[in-house]
Amino acid sequence: MYPNWPESAADLGPLPECPGPKLGPFDFQGPQSIEFLDKAGEGLHAIVFKVRILGQIYALKVFRWLYDFQWEGYGDFINRKNPEGLSTLYNYTEPFNAECRAFGRLMETGCEELAVPCFGYVLLDEDHERALMTRFNFTNWTFNGSEEESGSVEIDEQRLLYPDKNGRSPPLRCIVKAFGQNIEGWEGHVFSQKVASRLFRSIIKLQKLGIINIDFATRQIIDGRLSDFSTAITFPHFMTNPELNPYLSSAMIKAIEMDTFAHCITDYKWFDEEIGEWNNGFGGNGNRLIAIEAFPGRRGCPRKARYNLRGSAASAERTLYTFVDPRRYGWTANQVVGGVGTQSTSRKRRSGRVSKAVASQSARSKDPKRIWRKLTALPDRWHYQCEGEDEGWLDVMNSEGIHIPDLQWACKDGYMFPANYDNDHIA
Repeated sequence: MYPNWPESAADLGPLPECPGPKLGPFDFQGPQSIEFLDKAGEGLHAIVFKVRILGQIYALKVFRWLYDFQWEGYGDFINRKNPEGLSTLYNYTEPFNAECRAFGRLMETGCEELAVPCFGYVLLDEDHERALMTRFNFTNWTFNGSEEESGSVEIDEQRLLYPDKNGRSPPLRCIVKAFGQNIEGWEGHVFSQKVASRLFRSIIKLQKLGIINIDFATRQIIDGRLSDFSTAITFPHFMTNPELNPYLSSAMIKAIEMDTFAHCITDYKWFDEEIGEWNNGFGGNGNRLIAIEAFPGRRGCPRKARYNLRGSAASAERTLYTFVDPRRYGWTANQVVGGVGTQSTSRKRRSGRVSKAVASQSARSKDPKRIWRKLTALPDRWHYQCEGEDEGWLDVMNSEGIHIPDLQWACKDGYMFPANYDNDHIA
């Protein structure tokens, strides 16, 4: 399940090992060589270090061994007794793989400007892991579980539960990014209306690329860009794309659609929540308030009633909207190299439309062809029509609070099913 220890650079293929976008390995141009300079910060899923590689300063995000029972989708139907389903959860929802998929999508579409530059993943070798542990006085339990459980020895060591093909505990998984300044370290006035507006447009563009559940927060803004995709859902995904499973019932398809809509609107609710907290903490005292909201009044998406004029008053429907319908993203085009809309990076580089960082990363890729996407930040609203039985859900979506989708999942014969809808179909 976890990556195997590579015996050579040839063993380092793109990750994760599931359909959809992937992230390639960082190119050390030789043996792995990392100088650990300082601890830059930590969060729920990883610890970030300031490092020097090939004479350049980078941020190295080293992922924790999040407990499998904390992976999205783990529950009564998918657990350690169901290795096939658990492997699917790992590839799609475990934080390291979720981030690999999101950055992979940005790279394959030429839209890296929507986030901090990413340069590939690293499987830390034993010498560098030993250097890391010694330099910062870490133990084997430092990376065990999420930030809340870090250092705890009361729960099994997650890393040891799924050894590699040779029976060894797997290598630490990392992602290399550009090093920059966290916005929470800036003066309040630096987080301006202009920066907030650009981030709002970035959320719209990310959703147009099939990246949702972005977990917008000021703590993950680096040099004015988003940097953390460890919770992201990137199309194609079993949680959002019913076309991946031809055996879904109509009730299951509807459940997936409602959850996808909820994830999309929640990205904007989190944006409004963070802007409100920032204004409360830093507004005034000479700092200008940030006057931008996705949904003014922070009450969620506006709704209106539509009536079937040929029917009775009881046939009234209510319509919710969010800004983007990510299902419109043509993810299948990215599975075909050389298809319509593909151009080699070398052609783009000659035309001067690719930055040096993007061009150098593309040159390192084993497959230099990409599907280049021309994006705008103009919303293409997704209107969702609710009927009588959906009224409770509609009220939650339209409330001031934030709704976290909570579908359970089951795996049967290689297919993923919403487990709390039509259980007879997955028995």
